[in-house]
Amino acid sequence: MESRLKAWGPADVDNQGSCLFYNGRIPREITDLIFEFALYPDALKTRSTTPYPKPGEDGPGEVGPGHDFEVRHDHEPSREEPAPESAAQDAEAEAKATGQPAAVGSTATGNPADVDASLATQVEDFDNRMVRDADRGFDWFRPDYTGKKDFPGIGLLLTCRRVYLDTYELLQRAREVSIFEGRVPPERFRADSGSGIYAWTRSLGGRYRDQLPQIRSVHLFAQLYRLEYVMRCVEPSRTAKAAADPVGRPLLVSKLSQGLPPAEPVWRTLHNLEHFHLTFRRTDWWTWEGNDALSFNPYRHSASPSVHQMREDMHMTMVEGRLPPTEGSTALIKLCQAMRNLKTLRISFETSEDKKEEMEEIVAWAKTWRFDVMSWRHWVGERENERAACLVAEDKPAEKMSWRGFPHHWSDQCTACASPYPRSGCKYCLEKQRLLQQDKGPRLLMWTVTWRPEPVGVNEPGNAQGATGSQQ
Repeated sequence: MESRLKAWGPADVDNQGSCLFYNGRIPREITDLIFEFALYPDALKTRSTTPYPKPGEDGPGEVGPGHDFEVRHDHEPSREEPAPESAAQDAEAEAKATGQPAAVGSTATGNPADVDASLATQVEDFDNRMVRDADRGFDWFRPDYTGKKDFPGIGLLLTCRRVYLDTYELLQRAREVSIFEGRVPPERFRADSGSGIYAWTRSLGGRYRDQLPQIRSVHLFAQLYRLEYVMRCVEPSRTAKAAADPVGRPLLVSKLSQGLPPAEPVWRTLHNLEHFHLTFRRTDWWTWEGNDALSFNPYRHSASPSVHQMREDMHMTMVEGRLPPTEGSTALIKLCQAMRNLKTLRISFETSEDKKEEMEEIVAWAKTWRFDVMSWRHWVGERENERAACLVAEDKPAEKMSWRGFPHHWSDQCTACASPYPRSGCKYCLEKQRLLQQDKGPRLLMWTVTWRPEPVGVNEPGNAQGATGSQQ
């Protein structure tokens, strides 16, 4: 159908003047909203192959049944829950009023040793609730992804050519490709081809060589330790660039100089992308289980993050006004070099409430990052490191969102006392235990920064001196 789209002329498309959508009785803005609503995707329910750990359940069910994400677009402390101090006080008061034994974590007996013994008896239950299993939603079941998307209204495109022309772009925008590089949904994993970025790039090889642009938007969830692998998968290969091939080079130069995409499937896909969203989830950060300090550096090797190096590069960028040197071709700052038509780059940073201040520093630094988009001359070897555009962060605060996580989002140790199991003398342990008994996790905070392209002149000083990160 897409191949016919280019061949349709005005005489081939009926204006449908008798249709309510096109006879002027319904404003065009309303018609667009109707079409957008009709093509809005539904999330298919993902079935768990293991029992979800909720009291009274003994068989498989939907992943995350009954879980309230409690989504808010701010990072204010939760107003619905009591403070840790009041949680313990409420438990004591209830025990005294009912004459029943104090709940786990309370000190109504007046003997901390008794409380610790009570806590110890529930260690097994504690561990069961903390299980990190993909079948239980770890760590892909979240507000922005609850399962595969279904498009029940896709039949709208078959109505007539006029409707098809008006709705095709809406469908393409709604068809965001979600890729999980680590923490993969069960239905995404295949034993023969694996999952993640490699499986996705392989799937492009046999079906995307000569088709029209179909993939406009990609949302990538990636663990930090796999970022370098991601970068290798999305970098145009030497074979694709064909810089030394006397036969392939003229064809590549002809295509790229006219703004046309190359034939190689992965590079072609990157060239046509308009929106790229990268999300670092709570569990994607290095050693998050042990509450280690957050560390991220787009200029360095992601396989060996260093808080000290991050601090030095932050100072260089934000105080000295210089760009840090880039380590190799797999640094994240080079992510968008082949995305010639990119309109927006969005990066979401997610963590738990206790690391709010740490993440705010990283987000403030992120707003200074600049992602280069390389010119066609760069790819054919005519002008090394020549840029066509530069992605710059929007001059406005990062978008904020917060939501209630799952039990598997708790770290292995208390953020206050570092104990692996609840201690009666720690108010944070008491609060964690109380939430775990309700099958709730910590409140997760997310910041999203958006970058948009700015043109770069060919003769701009420094344009041919080096890619982003190499200018001193």
